[in-house]
Amino acid sequence: MNDLKFEISQVHAGWFVCLIGDVEIWASYINMDDSPRQLLKLLGELMSGEREQGCVVFDEEPGCYILSIERGERDSFSLGFTEKNFLDFYPQYPDGAAVLPELPRTKSDAETLLVLDDLDLYSFACAVGDAFSAYFTADMREQYAKHWMPFPMEELIELRHTLGDYSKNLQNMMD
Repeated sequence: MNDLKFEISQVHAGWFVCLIGDVEIWASYINMDDSPRQLLKLLGELMSGEREQGCVVFDEEPGCYILSIERGERDSFSLGFTEKNFLDFYPQYPDGAAVLPELPRTKSDAETLLVLDDLDLYSFACAVGDAFSAYFTADMREQYAKHWMPFPMEELIELRHTLGDYSKNLQNMMD
């Protein structure tokens, strides 16, 4: 299985910048699209078994990054970039809403940046959770909210809870 690193590089002046693998992702809050919150939500739902696939769009203005994960015998991950603005081709997407249930219709227009056909989803979810946990202190959450949107505390706690349950289930299966 392939590990995939995730780091938050900066949260500043309406921009959320992160590193996924070796790809730097820039997301703007111009359309009030809270993609970091949606990423935490998607990972929690995938790890709990509530959903089998989903994608999150990071709106770069102009253009956007499309991150897609699909559960299966071997979990798959893809990351692409398109010059199109997300709201231009997926107008029914409500501002700040939940994770998309399926890929946008124009995914084929996206330039592929990263594909993994054997993702270690648990490790990736832990890496994302760890990166957001660095913002757990009141001061850091305040800075996050000042430069982006309210800190996704509920989604982070839910992901952490789900990862703990997943880890316990794995341990029980091995005993």
